[in-house]
Amino acid sequence: MQTCKPIFPVVLVALMPLVSGQAWSALVDLTLNVPGSLTYANSYASPSTTPFHDDYRFSVPDASLDSVAIALNLSNLLGIDGLQGRIFSANQNGNPNVLLTGSTTDPLNIAGTTGTAAIISPIDLPAGQYILEISGQVKGLAGGSYSGVLNAAPIPVPAAAILFGSGLLGLLGIARRTRHTA
Repeated sequence: MQTCKPIFPVVLVALMPLVSGQAWSALVDLTLNVPGSLTYANSYASPSTTPFHDDYRFSVPDASLDSVAIALNLSNLLGIDGLQGRIFSANQNGNPNVLLTGSTTDPLNIAGTTGTAAIISPIDLPAGQYILEISGQVKGLAGGSYSGVLNAAPIPVPAAAILFGSGLLGLLGIARRTRHTA
């Protein structure tokens, strides 16, 4: 004789975030090449009474980073309010540690469709592990979504360093030449 296990507790636990208004949260590890770009995105199927925080963890050598994330609102059907982006340094466990920069928020209106752009201006980062956090609150009756791009470029060598290096090579060349003539 087979016995059936009740699935009610499993279903109840699975639905608790929807019922209690808990924020959705995600941690995604990304591979970011320098120079390079990568895209990130997330969609939510229902509104929430608390904000979401999605973390994208990545490592880079010395690099200059910037990011743009966009959420469009379609009437009251789909939408995210308060879209923000922030970059944190990561601690030894790979969790957010120190806030390095935040985004500015620009409203969008494209042919009657409104939305928000969260823009992180370029920031120079030393080699290490970082976390891009995207947050907001899902307000659309059918949920909402956002997408963005993270750009990385090598940090340019200052002109003074190049000038110093070429001057040093010149001095070494002169010293070598005077040593051979003596």
